[in-house]
Amino acid sequence: PDRAQVAVVGGGPAGLAAACALRARGFDAHVFEASEALLRRGTGTGIMVSANGWRALEACDEALPPAIREAGAKISRQNITVCDEDGGVRRAIGSDAAQMEKDYGHAQYNVPWHDAHAALAKMLPDEVVHCGAKATGYAVETGFDLVGEESVRLMLEDDREVRCTMLVVADGAGSALRAQVANSGKVEKGGDDARPTSQLLWNALIPTERLQGVSTELPGIHRPGEVEFVTCGKDGKAILSFDSGAGGITSWYLTLDESDAPEAVRAALSSGEFGGFGHAGRVDALKEEFSAFQGALALLGATEETEIFERRLADRQPLSEDQWYDGPVVLLGDAAHPMVPSQGQGTMVAFEDAADLAECLKAAGVAGPAVAAARYARVRASRAARIQRWSRDAYMGRPSPRLLPMRLMRLVSLRREVKFAYGDYQPVGS
Repeated sequence: PDRAQVAVVGGGPAGLAAACALRARGFDAHVFEASEALLRRGTGTGIMVSANGWRALEACDEALPPAIREAGAKISRQNITVCDEDGGVRRAIGSDAAQMEKDYGHAQYNVPWHDAHAALAKMLPDEVVHCGAKATGYAVETGFDLVGEESVRLMLEDDREVRCTMLVVADGAGSALRAQVANSGKVEKGGDDARPTSQLLWNALIPTERLQGVSTELPGIHRPGEVEFVTCGKDGKAILSFDSGAGGITSWYLTLDESDAPEAVRAALSSGEFGGFGHAGRVDALKEEFSAFQGALALLGATEETEIFERRLADRQPLSEDQWYDGPVVLLGDAAHPMVPSQGQGTMVAFEDAADLAECLKAAGVAGPAVAAARYARVRASRAARIQRWSRDAYMGRPSPRLLPMRLMRLVSLRREVKFAYGDYQPVGS
């Protein structure tokens, strides 16, 4: 179409959730996705839906939570094992997830990314999702009116244009429009450059049945309905696996600091060939590095090389409130606040963005999209920035203090941040 009341750039979970929330409130929202197909492979990851995510999804559209739950696995327990470099167990800690549900009102579910994406896509009519529509820029103008006094021209790569009264930029961490929104009409503040960490991650989704016969006593091997996290005695080295998906799916992750990467990985980093799916020889290299951890070896042994996705973890500098919007144009999801995935909050905060934006636009009424955008930025910026900072600081495999007082201080800080993320979020208008 050449006109839409609200144009959403990006057809990932953030953009689809935003479109669902807007359409549930009567706005004619359309999604413009650069890829030729909306439903795609993903990156072999799982999404952890925590209490704040459930509240946000319910606020987006009450039909969303049951659809996501149907695709996921309810988590009953979380286990943490602290190991030495040689695989010896120093201590093990377990927590009943029922307490988390009691404290914050919702159980945790883990869902494969592609299943959550598909569940969101089913909520939207086919005719409002437009693929092969890569955004290249926008212009804010006056004199065009569907809801408010300002209008936007969205420019697409094939020289098409779409007129809209509000533009939602939700095209991910590598957003094509983030810099334009963040710096338009303002003193140059930066915030657009990626901040790579030194941590490398490998992950995959596999049928749990492939682990049949592997002992769940091994650190890193989860039981049904459980999460298993292992620190491996080196800074940034960790194993994570969990039940993910109603069909019996295991999601697993291995992390290493770049300084501890096998020679083949360092060579790939130097040549620019690191990243993506299916690099030959990667399983053998990881088996060598994790040779002291039988759980990691079992996970690698149950996974085809083509199923393993690798990346360097990164985020971007948190944006100030005025960088979240440009008149009736707003940033949302990873386009606004890409996060290191250590706490599983990137998608949850994107769902919060979607719910709050839709409600801000509804509440603005005749005041129009620019007023809604300013309120949305005011509500979202500081919260997202705090969770971004926590996610970067509390990276996977961060060494546990050896002294008890320091461990207790770390625990108090963790509980404070978990309460802020899970418990303190209340959707706008609730």
